[in-house]
Order: sequence, then structure tokens, then C-alpha cells
Amino acid sequence: MALRSMVSASAARTLAALLVVSCLSGLVVANDAGSGGDAGDSISTAVWLPASNATYYGNLTASSDNNDYYGINMSTDTGIAVGLTSPSGADFDL
Repeated sequence: MALRSMVSASAARTLAALLVVSCLSGLVVANDAGSGGDAGDSISTAVWLPASNATYYGNLTASSDNNDYYGINMSTDTGIAVGLTSPSGADFDL
């Protein structure tokens, strides 16, 4: 999983987004971040999220869906906080 962001040192406001990822076995119907499908597998196919305080859920599987990209347009002087929760033994990266 990858997420790119720019954070201003003098952030007047903070945008918090929590991405919760679960590692599931078997067939999973994707609805990453409420998009209705699988989040993109590259920067050019990223799912764009609104710049608001929110929690987003996504699914990754070790065998077939091991990348999900998200994009967020942010105003000047804003920041972002991102967290990742994954099952023990999983090796997911932000």
C-alpha cells in the first residue's frame, strides 16, 4: 500500500485519515475506501479521497491484490495523519 502526501511544517489544520487493511483469504468483493471496487494498483489509477476527517477501509490479499493507491488533494497549510492496522504476520507498508 502506498500513500503520498506533503505536510506543511506550520499546519494550521490537520487532516486525519485512518486506513484499515485486512488480509483475507478466499474471494473478496473489493470496496476499498467505499469506492465500490478495488483501489488502483498504481499512482495513475489511485482512488481519490475527499480531504476531510474520515476513516477508510480496504482489503489486500497476499496472492492477488497487494497494492492499493489513494490520492488526496490538500490545501496549503494542512497536514495528514495516516495509520495502518494489519493482521499479525502480515507485511504491509505505507
